[in-house]
Amino acid sequence: MSDPLSKQYISKMVSLVHHILVVAFHHTLGPCVEYAYPPLSGMAISDPAPTGSKLAIELPPAWAAVLPFCALPDGAHAADGAAHAFVLPPAGIAADGWEWANGAVFATSYYRQIDAETLAVRTPDISRKMVQKSIVVLSRVPLLGALQSPLEQVTREYFDQRDFTRRAVLDSFFDSAVTRFASIPEDDLGKDIRLGEFVSVFRAKGLVLFKLMLMQKRIVFYSTDVTRLVQAQYAMYNLFPDFVTHTLPALGSPEELAPISLPQIQLANPFTPFATEKHEPLARRALYKGLAFPLALYPAGSLVQPYLPLQQLDDVARSAGGVGIGGVTVPVLVGTTNAMVRDYAAAKWDVVVDLDAAATAAASAGTPVALAGTTPPPDAAAPIAPAANPVSAATVMSPSIEVMPLSGPAVAAASNLSTPDKKWISDLVDRVALMVAAGDSVDVVNANVRAEFEHYLLAMLATASAYAADLDNGASAPTAAVDGAPSDVPAPDSPHDEPDLASSTQVPLAASSGGAQTNPNASGAEDPLVAARAARRAAAAEFHLAFITHLISTVAFERFLASHDPATLACVPSTHPCHGYTLAAHLKGKIEGKIAELHLDEKKRAVQAGLATAAERAGVVAGVVGERAGVVAGVVGEKAGAIAARVREEAARRAADTGPIVSEERKEELILKTAMAASKAKQFGVSIWGAASSYIATKRATYVRFSKFISMNEK
Repeated sequence: MSDPLSKQYISKMVSLVHHILVVAFHHTLGPCVEYAYPPLSGMAISDPAPTGSKLAIELPPAWAAVLPFCALPDGAHAADGAAHAFVLPPAGIAADGWEWANGAVFATSYYRQIDAETLAVRTPDISRKMVQKSIVVLSRVPLLGALQSPLEQVTREYFDQRDFTRRAVLDSFFDSAVTRFASIPEDDLGKDIRLGEFVSVFRAKGLVLFKLMLMQKRIVFYSTDVTRLVQAQYAMYNLFPDFVTHTLPALGSPEELAPISLPQIQLANPFTPFATEKHEPLARRALYKGLAFPLALYPAGSLVQPYLPLQQLDDVARSAGGVGIGGVTVPVLVGTTNAMVRDYAAAKWDVVVDLDAAATAAASAGTPVALAGTTPPPDAAAPIAPAANPVSAATVMSPSIEVMPLSGPAVAAASNLSTPDKKWISDLVDRVALMVAAGDSVDVVNANVRAEFEHYLLAMLATASAYAADLDNGASAPTAAVDGAPSDVPAPDSPHDEPDLASSTQVPLAASSGGAQTNPNASGAEDPLVAARAARRAAAAEFHLAFITHLISTVAFERFLASHDPATLACVPSTHPCHGYTLAAHLKGKIEGKIAELHLDEKKRAVQAGLATAAERAGVVAGVVGERAGVVAGVVGEKAGAIAARVREEAARRAADTGPIVSEERKEELILKTAMAASKAKQFGVSIWGAASSYIATKRATYVRFSKFISMNEK
């Protein structure tokens, strides 16, 4: 027999997938494995039902209390179907055919349920109204990203037969999977893991989680939707270099193993943005080798379980009670759909990530929740449909991250983001939104997100290494934290606040108390050594000094310092990707963004256009009114003059015929009244013109006042 996980055995592995199972819920046994292809070597088949119609396959003892309960998770009855994944411990069987299972085994599963009344063939063991089954593929590496869509499809085909005794479709699917996963490109492993959605949903909290994993904290994800739960964790896996392809396959071993490299995975090796001292481009694999990647974030004894059933609570308690290498508490990264696991005090969680907080907020806002996974994602080559308003939707759906009180205020302070951090993640969110709007494929978006996080990680490690070297050479460690807050007191931005709202008023320590000092013995000249240390301290503060201080104390960072090639690390600039971005610039950007959201320029232009239109219309109306008033006044005056002339003529005629009938005084009075009537008629036309002129003047005054108001706001 080959040695467990030996290079000789790994080189003989034909494929990454090894078995396909059918797990069913039995009315007396509960969840059990009823079918395995190929058969599990050396495992007996029991007959729990007197009728012999139900066969339960024996499992290795290490799997018996885990696999069936993970395959049919808590709350499976509440959904018609869902995809998820989990990790099995080493099988621990020293027999031929089981070498592949002497390390961690990864299960990708899709479960469904169907009304028993709709079955074409109903076997005697089916006694419940609903039939629940899960199709599980066992592999040596996590394959959720590559298997989710095809596994969902074959599960639906299996159920659509309405006859669960016909399993040829499953055998055929497995045979094709063996061929497919005999050689697979590295990027295909994360094909259905949508990192763009993760960034848009988590926003700044995604970077907080990234840092918490680097600090090797005990993290639990919680959601009642098992697919959303698992997708979020797999997205985190894919943000770390070689984590999926090398770190996870080495999990579960009692002793320290070097990260495993499987020949079936075609590792990508593009050129990186970095160059050697000879200005030669540095390829990814050469860079990773020189930096001893992957980072040892989850060493021996660690627990990584995307879905943790109640049956594994003892494993969590044991990991909480023990310590790893260097006396440090064992790191944990798990997910659960059960509130009992989330609230389990003995687990000593450092951080609780509640994904349902996002779902609840989105439901109340009428926004669909990303990462739900209940709808099969489109093919990776197809473009992502742009969101109507990705920024506002992501803000609504941001999950909650709670640092537990038992972790201490130092962890809460270290999990805050610096001002350059907030700028970096904000820019990444904007770039993802632009790529989605441009119709870029999932593969393109995933590659860009991974590259951005890789660049951030490399810059962080280079900066932290320089700062750690200063501490080793006698530089004083910070006693007052970070960004202006004491190290034993949480900084103003708590991780469960919205980190990207820039509510912090912190000032980088290097600018306040950690700046360059002068040497009194150098005649006022600045000491170069002190200045260099101050510059490195300022660079570390851009990643948040409390975080850097916490990071360099972790086992993972100590191993990195001991195993990396300094010449390779020197190729990476030891500065933040958003170096020099200050709090003032951050606040200015936020204010400008908020003003832009108000669309004042658009409103100003709309009002100006409205006023111009109103003034134009008023001028037209006034011209028409004035013209008509002049015509009316002329007609009235003409008629009044004619009447006055006729009155005079009539008076003269009567006076000639009969003598003066009306006295001279009376005649003058009539003439005066006639003249006054003509004058009033003319004034009537003039008053209409005056009213129109007054209206125009009022509108012009209003426009002038509004223009002054807009100018003041712009200043």
